[in-house]
Amino acid sequence: MGDDQLTLKEESPSPRTILIQSILLAGGVFAFDALIPVEMVGAVAYVVVVLASLNLRTQTAPQVIAVLCGALVIGRIFLAPDLYRVDIYEIVTNRLLVIFGIWVTAALGIERIKSEVALRSMQDELEKRVQERTAELARSNDDLRKEIIDREHAEQASRDIEDRTGMIIDHALDAIISIDGGCAIMTWNQMAETTFGRSRIDALGELLPELLLPEASRGEFQQGIAAFLESGDDSFLNRRTSTTTTAQNGSEVAAEMTVVPIPWEGSFLFSVFIRAEGTTQTADAEANETNDTDESAEENAAEQNEENAEESATVD
Repeated sequence: MGDDQLTLKEESPSPRTILIQSILLAGGVFAFDALIPVEMVGAVAYVVVVLASLNLRTQTAPQVIAVLCGALVIGRIFLAPDLYRVDIYEIVTNRLLVIFGIWVTAALGIERIKSEVALRSMQDELEKRVQERTAELARSNDDLRKEIIDREHAEQASRDIEDRTGMIIDHALDAIISIDGGCAIMTWNQMAETTFGRSRIDALGELLPELLLPEASRGEFQQGIAAFLESGDDSFLNRRTSTTTTAQNGSEVAAEMTVVPIPWEGSFLFSVFIRAEGTTQTADAEANETNDTDESAEENAAEQNEENAEESATVD
């Protein structure tokens, strides 16, 4: 890398060096022009001096060199010893044409420098924009990566909260059931399974009033939910009421029930908290139990009679 930089410096002279070279070259051309007859116009070589000055890459340098060369072209006329013997008008005309050529060359060179400067400026601006855009994309990528990481953390935290909430609900001492606006069961905790003898799979999707409430209480429950959704009447909600629920085996469970509305995606869900107070038997269950008791008593009496008969026979 150091050798490459040294080579570039050697191949690219400094502006001061180029200026000195241009001035020396102009002096050399002047000396050459002074050695030949004035009418031969050797001053055309000044164009080379102007071209050399373009390497300075500034608009001022060609103008200064053009003025210098023009002055030398005119000055050569007055150094001619035999000026009175030649056609002065022809000499002046030729010299003016040389000056015109010098300035045309300088003007074209200046335009070239302007174009190069404009192109360099556009390249610099483009490079600056590319760098800014690259930095902006890098910041955007960093922000996006951070947002993804934050979202993953938030989602994990949300899942953890849901898991903890689910564990709390499942281990609650009350039966906790959530339903939608149509009274369809959406969640069913472990205490609900224990209290009503129905598994979560069997309960999900069923209508709570038809599954748990006696027929006389179903209408009141459904009307209370519908009134809240339609008009906001919450007289049925947020209060503990005594009711009777029905387990899967047909037994009636005396319980306290509370229905709480929960806003959800522009509507409401409802959490139903049921605390069982005790279990009572229906008439059918009592009749079945009575029949079972009578049958057991009759069987016991028959067995006792048989035993007595065997004992009497043994005595005889």
